Amino acid sequence: MESTPGKGSVFSLIIPLATAGNAGEATGEEKSQMPEEFPRGKPGQGQAILVVDDNKVNRELVRLILAKNGFRPYMATGGAEALELLSKNRYSLVLMDIQMPGMDGYEVTSAIRDPSSPVLDRDVPIAALTAHAMTGFAEECVRRGMNDYLPKPFSSGELLELVRRWVPDSGDSAGAGLPVMPAISSDGNPVFDREAFFAKLMGDRKEGLMLLELFLEAMPEDIETLRRAIEARDAPSCARAAHTIKGTASNGCAKELAAIAMTDQIAAESGRMADIPELFVRLQFHFSLVEEAVRKELES
Repeated sequence: MESTPGKGSVFSLIIPLATAGNAGEATGEEKSQMPEEFPRGKPGQGQAILVVDDNKVNRELVRLILAKNGFRPYMATGGAEALELLSKNRYSLVLMDIQMPGMDGYEVTSAIRDPSSPVLDRDVPIAALTAHAMTGFAEECVRRGMNDYLPKPFSSGELLELVRRWVPDSGDSAGAGLPVMPAISSDGNPVFDREAFFAKLMGDRKEGLMLLELFLEAMPEDIETLRRAIEARDAPSCARAAHTIKGTASNGCAKELAAIAMTDQIAAESGRMADIPELFVRLQFHFSLVEEAVRKELES
């Protein structure tokens, strides 16, 4: 403001406008690096949730469910990336995979809770998303600094119920603020349960088909990783690769494929490497059945 006695005042107002090059929503990678204070607003309106998982199909499934319900999901492919994001941004909740290469979920949680940690919020709620839902697992999560856990595979309703417990103002235990999810339907097909798959995404066929395409892209890569580990007789790598396949198959509602992958994982963890080649042949065969069913769905 400029003021001159006897003449009056002149007010200047500067309004920042986005140019054509930066208008609109930032891309996923750009958004994940934005150093901002995220709002903790009304149910499903802007609360930021960090998803830490090395499995891209799992990440995309969780991202779709959260985004469709008004949350702001941010992705990290591993522990180091998660710690970097947490040192720049505040999140209402962290959804953490346990079995990841490099730092596992427990190690990432320990780094977050460390008093010397550079993260902005050392008390951020952390929930494990894991297939390791064995007896005593809940107690182990608490002992390691986590607040909650959700076993894989999970439905959209189960994930949103977990979010409701920990994200401020996202609804109470009676379900206020988030939609009540119907019971997951199933056609009972162990190769590819299409009804259960699309129910995970609340019937959104467009998003579901995109996820199925990602499934067909990721699974051959994971199977090849397992094949190389078998050739190298590397039991820990076999177990990790089989675990990844199990998670992807479970979220893709390919029940039989997930079961075979779990058998592979158990054999590798038990040191029974002689059993794995035969199991791998079965896994390849069942994936061919799943691939055929999924391609039919994509073409229908």
